[in-house]
Amino acid sequence: MALEFAVTARAAHLPLARAIAKRTGNPAVAERAAWAVTREAGRLKVSPSLLAAVLIIENRALDSS
Repeated sequence: MALEFAVTARAAHLPLARAIAKRTGNPAVAERAAWAVTREAGRLKVSPSLLAAVLIIENRALDSS
């Protein structure tokens, strides 16, 4: 059970990373952003898609400056 949780937790951000990469054109940044969004969504107990939508609306290119 612990192994299954570890594997799914490690890969939970990948579908979101693919979706963000399609919009931004930068897979490396998309993966980092998706991982952070997934982690924060769990911490805040909100949907990762909600946080990702706000992120993309506010900063479409995911510019970190």
